[in-house]
Amino acid sequence: MSEQIVEGEKLQAVTKKNLFHSNRLVSLGAGCSQKIIIDFYPTEHRYYYDCIRIHAEGDNSLDEGAESNNMLIPIHGYPVVNDVIFPKMIDFGDCFVSEAVTKNFNIQCNVPIQFEYELSLVRPNPNFKITPLKGVIPPNGATKIGITFVPGMYGT
Repeated sequence: MSEQIVEGEKLQAVTKKNLFHSNRLVSLGAGCSQKIIIDFYPTEHRYYYDCIRIHAEGDNSLDEGAESNNMLIPIHGYPVVNDVIFPKMIDFGDCFVSEAVTKNFNIQCNVPIQFEYELSLVRPNPNFKITPLKGVIPPNGATKIGITFVPGMYGT
């Protein structure tokens, strides 16, 4: 931006929907920063996009050929799935070698929008299989995830 002190005059949304409110800007020196807290107020379950426009004091961007000290910061808002609770431990009980045992649990969604999901394995193990690794959670619904264990040898 500038090597001089920048005085924030305005912090405003580009659209006129007033979807968020934020704290006021203070004077900043070169290389300094300020945390901006945004309170977002959606009116429905959908994707939102807006920008914050920060006007700097003494900006002469309206003059032809002049550089602007203004900033445009994009803001994205979208619905998320409620907290997904994965089991920390799954007990498969007594299992015979080479015999598959499957345990199921649900991923639930309490909002009226469908969500896509994808699971990734941090450390794959040939004795475990998770299905499906990706799919869709229906609106206000649940999707079943299955974990299958096939022991390859005796042990715990």
